[in-house]
Amino acid sequence: MGLTVDQYAEHLRALLPPGRALDDGSDGELTLLLQALAAEYARVDGRGDVLIDESVPASTTELLADWERMADLPDNCTPAGQSVDARRAALIARLTSNSGPSIPYLLSLAESLGYAVNIVERHARRYGDALGDYYGGTDWQFVWEVHAPLNSVVYRRFGNSAYGEAYATWQNDVLECVMRQHAPAHTIVNFIYT
Repeated sequence: MGLTVDQYAEHLRALLPPGRALDDGSDGELTLLLQALAAEYARVDGRGDVLIDESVPASTTELLADWERMADLPDNCTPAGQSVDARRAALIARLTSNSGPSIPYLLSLAESLGYAVNIVERHARRYGDALGDYYGGTDWQFVWEVHAPLNSVVYRRFGNSAYGEAYATWQNDVLECVMRQHAPAHTIVNFIYT
């Protein structure tokens, strides 16, 4: 936390040489000059504190567009007009993705975007399977099922959201796009909403 305007003015006055030549009282021009300088120093000091928050993607607001440009966002999965929280979640997901397309990776990716999902990997019918089990053909071995709620609710996080944004959004479009984008190329991703 930075110094106040009065504290900066006090420090500036302490830097002046002693003597009656620079003692112009409380309403003099030197005092007004020191107050003006102190106000600017306090403003710059306060902006430095904001810069610390802006240097972290999880708390950025003013530099969000710069962070997105650096992470090559928006893309096909982040449509225009998203809330600040949704944009921030997409940014964090992009910056922290460092794994291959495995089920644990996709689960953590969905969680970082605010979705609670379960992924089931199917397999082709094999010798020894119980009679009456569903037979999906040989392509069934490439099917992944993403089980998610019918209406995934993503709530707004207070403190980091822009004024006027919705308190919650109900959609699964981003989930479907991200899952299809990060799933292995040979897989078929089915979405099952309950």
